Amino acid sequence: PDGAYIDYVLKAAPKAPVTLEILDASGSVVRHYSSDVEPLKIDLAKWEIAPEWTKVPVVLSTAAGMHRFVWPLRHAAPEALAEHNPYADGVWVPPGRYTVALTVDGKRLTQPLTVRPDPRVKLGGDAYAQQVALARKIEALRVRVATASREAGKVLEALAERRKGADAALARHRCAQRARSGAGRRQVGSESAQQLVVSAAAGTDLALCR
Repeated sequence: PDGAYIDYVLKAAPKAPVTLEILDASGSVVRHYSSDVEPLKIDLAKWEIAPEWTKVPVVLSTAAGMHRFVWPLRHAAPEALAEHNPYADGVWVPPGRYTVALTVDGKRLTQPLTVRPDPRVKLGGDAYAQQVALARKIEALRVRVATASREAGKVLEALAERRKGADAALARHRCAQRARSGAGRRQVGSESAQQLVVSAAAGTDLALCR
């Protein structure tokens, strides 16, 4: 997987969950991971892409020995876009200095980490900041769209539930209307025939309506 490779060694299995944080130059938390948070289980039967394209996140191990964790150089995705996946990635982080903080049974260990720009691309620091700002705006718009889409889905589900009971009543109403309309158009030549038509319009033979 692509990203920053972070190696750590555990002499023994810890009693508490192992946590790892990525902090920016100002000390703000960019990303937080915990060994007790499992990735979202994917049902390949419902997956719309080839299984080979499925990206399996690297998780923090608590077993004794040497381990490697990979931070994909991204912020966490907003909940509205993550779809209950705690490892969903958000926007890229800009080049700069970061700090990796690993906590094991209350002991916090830190190491510096530098994210360097692509040497093939010549951009100033302001350009990267503008890219991040634009990415954040796009992400915020995606959150609004995703939220509106979910709300619309809930409304459609509610309407579908209400329609289940309304369909039968609507069918009976339409059937009665057809009976009344047919009664009005009939030409009768006797009083007994007229009475039969009125009776039909009143609903005595609505069972014949399909």
